[in-house]
Amino acid sequence: MQELESALKKALQGALQGEVRFDNGARAAYASDASNYRQVPIGVVLPRTTDDRIKVELENPKPAVSDDERWKKDREEQNVLTWAVLVPRAGETIVSYSTKINFPEGAVVVR
Repeated sequence: MQELESALKKALQGALQGEVRFDNGARAAYASDASNYRQVPIGVVLPRTTDDRIKVELENPKPAVSDDERWKKDREEQNVLTWAVLVPRAGETIVSYSTKINFPEGAVVVR
């Protein structure tokens, strides 16, 4: 995991002008919102200009992302994806996916 984080950090720093932080303090600061949930991110990107844009796409999600009308607004306005999975009591369900990151056209990624 450490190797993946290091490679991602290096790629983002080479493509963006903004600040890229993978330290525990930044990750903890962005781990919660106004809800009771806490999800620690891999890293934090603070864009400096409007050109600091990356596109992250989900590839091969299993099970498929829900297309239920209940989450349509979040999906369209905030690009929030939702999975509707049934988890039996004392059981588990695995949600797996991979991501693809696209940098702005003309960005130079230094590895």
